[in-house]
Order: sequence, then C-alpha cells, then structure tokens
Amino acid sequence: MMTICDNTDQTELLRFWVQELTHLSPHEVDEVVTALSQEKATLNPAA
Repeated sequence: MMTICDNTDQTELLRFWVQELTHLSPHEVDEVVTALSQEKATLNPAA
C-alpha cells in the first residue's frame, strides 16, 4: 500500500511545507506530518 510519504525525502518535504504554510510550532507540525503520513495515497479523492 502506498502512503502519502513513502520515503524520508517526501516526509521532510511535507514537514517543510506544513511549516511554511501554517506557521505551526515544530511539535504541531510533527503531529500533522504523522497524521498525513498514515493516510493512504489516492489519485482520485472521490474514490
């Protein structure tokens, strides 16, 4: 099963953009990244 973050580079990139776009604290960014990293990847959100 593919997830949104299949490798370290994707996870770090996600962490960077969550921080840039939300200006959350590092702890909050980690919580968001952890939650998003567990989401199943999909090309069709309606599926």
